[in-house]
Amino acid sequence: HLYWLYKYSQSSIKMAQQNEFKTILENPTKLKEMVSAVFKGIDTDGSGFLDVSEVHRAMTDIAVAVEIAPPTQEQVIGVVTSLDKNNDRKLSEEEFSVVIIQIITELSNM
Repeated sequence: HLYWLYKYSQSSIKMAQQNEFKTILENPTKLKEMVSAVFKGIDTDGSGFLDVSEVHRAMTDIAVAVEIAPPTQEQVIGVVTSLDKNNDRKLSEEEFSVVIIQIITELSNM
């Protein structure tokens, strides 16, 4: 499920050198700025939360960009559910940050 968010984040973040990602991981301020930038790019209604429709739109945009089949509604719900710790059917920036930190960690190890 997180593949879609990974692809979105990867396209949203300018590809930096491996050392830059390590620097971001080691600096809480920079890490928070990165998470916020990606989150705000997906939060099109400015509510401070990502709902299923915003995640679906982002995942569909990624699919088109990388020329793969767009996600089904079930796949989108699976992504949201896997990250939604308080079960309110939307993602806070804190809930969303988990996947961005995983992505930056992977990129820093490439």
